[in-house]
Amino acid sequence: RTCLLLPYFESSSGTKQVQGLRVEGGEGHGPRKEFFVAASSDALRRWAEPNIAPPNDAPHANIRVVCHGHSLSLEPLESLDRQTLEDRQVWHCLAQARAGDKLTLEFITGTLVDRIVTGRQGHGTATIFLNEPLGDGSSSPSSLSRCMLYKPSLSLFEFHRGTGQMWFSTCSSQLSGSDGPVQRRRLRSFGKLLALALANNCKISFMLPVIFFRIILQRGQMFALADLQGFDDVLHSSLKKVLKMKQAQFAALKEMEQMPVGMSRMEYVNEQVTSILLPEAMSDVQSGFWSLLGEDALGGISASDLRQIVCPTETSTDNFDIRRVFKVSMEDEMMECPPFVEAFWSVLDGFTLEEKRQFLAFVTGVALPPEPGTERLVIELPFSAFSQEEHEAMLHMLPQAHTCTNTLELPNYHDALLLSGRLPEDANPKMMATELKHLLGDKLRLAIKESAGYELDAVGMEEEEDVFVPKPPSPPRTPFEEKRRPSSASRLGGSSLRSSLVTASSTSVAAAGEPASLRLTGGFAARGQRLVLPEAVDQSDSLNRPESPANPQDGGSFSSPADATLLYPKI
Repeated sequence: RTCLLLPYFESSSGTKQVQGLRVEGGEGHGPRKEFFVAASSDALRRWAEPNIAPPNDAPHANIRVVCHGHSLSLEPLESLDRQTLEDRQVWHCLAQARAGDKLTLEFITGTLVDRIVTGRQGHGTATIFLNEPLGDGSSSPSSLSRCMLYKPSLSLFEFHRGTGQMWFSTCSSQLSGSDGPVQRRRLRSFGKLLALALANNCKISFMLPVIFFRIILQRGQMFALADLQGFDDVLHSSLKKVLKMKQAQFAALKEMEQMPVGMSRMEYVNEQVTSILLPEAMSDVQSGFWSLLGEDALGGISASDLRQIVCPTETSTDNFDIRRVFKVSMEDEMMECPPFVEAFWSVLDGFTLEEKRQFLAFVTGVALPPEPGTERLVIELPFSAFSQEEHEAMLHMLPQAHTCTNTLELPNYHDALLLSGRLPEDANPKMMATELKHLLGDKLRLAIKESAGYELDAVGMEEEEDVFVPKPPSPPRTPFEEKRRPSSASRLGGSSLRSSLVTASSTSVAAAGEPASLRLTGGFAARGQRLVLPEAVDQSDSLNRPESPANPQDGGSFSSPADATLLYPKI
């Protein structure tokens, strides 16, 4: 059955523990949205987790190599007997490289390069051939400090030219080979992820065409040539011509493609349509999707509706207007200060597309905008200052955000400029507007670019027998319910420690009768933290409630089932 996920990010400096793991304090809809973006991005990954040598938390190596054109030569292993452990780790990592692998090489000079391995030669003194030259092509000795070896991985989806969106990759249809069981498990898991995204009011990281969701919803239905129109117009046109082929031409086509001699033109066209729209992979996605939903759970929901709910509404290249995307709610104190409001929108409107996406990630947890008009953006001024010193301190504060409620907390830079003495007493409104815009722009850009993690959102802790147990998520704060004095503590908090990124699942996947199979390697992999999902709330009934709030966190607090378990899924 579907459930409400409550994920946490593991962090060695976290303020609480969940199932024996120390995690960041943030909880709720922000980490939840980040989970679905990262988990769905896994379906597009082309490389497995890297073998990093030496590990990131170990000292750098200093191993000698010779770069010559497209090749990289290693010293004999025997010459490393007196070298450090880190040097030997790099040598053995490179010795495992084979054609088709990807190498990320970090030289002792700090240079970082990515290359694809095209071949190798030798054993003791190995030479690795690469797809592009290293350096200027001359033979020169260098030293490596670290290397990362990536083995190829089979993606489930790839770019489809007909729709400009994603569709099943050729690899996802190769389900009978040695990789078949793993691919089928990944496909079923992706179907479950779609069902969970629906229940959690979250979106995946990429677009799928409407017909994908038609097939998901209309199990057992056969599709005809007309269904290809708008999905793959070139193929649709070609198959229409097959229906008008002369008998001799059609016979030659069947012979070339090793089709039965007695196959008719219409049978040939229908088989081609079925192979495109109903590959084996689709049945596995359907199986995973419906394993978490009741038969009547989606009554009245069309394919377009389902796509709109779980897929992003904007592509990565589309610009967008934040005021059009969100219902913006500003605290009265800010609304009563037109210069501050004008400066704020002037800064946001001046953001580049990349800065807008960083702003969305900072405030909402994900870099893609929601469906226009479905979520609120709350702007608060929660900090108080009374003395001149406190106003001066406020000028050095950075904005904060609560991704659970899409809340941006701003220091009152306007009053701080007036009362700190930063501006001369005879400063005119134009000078104030210029300084305010400059200050707000600098602080907001710094916050969205440098902030990481959820630790500032930590909730209360209860300690029992030296084990920290998080309280159940509390309802969002009543807007503007308190004012806080500024402090000198950094407002950038959070952890950026690197470790493996792994998911943990709860009763949602276990209910389907098979191990969880989600592994996060894309999307937000840069966070480099394990994602823990210790709690779940049954949400199957909520799918039939059209009045459910656009922001799931608006529903109040959530309880945790007693049998919630921690599984380590893999793909």
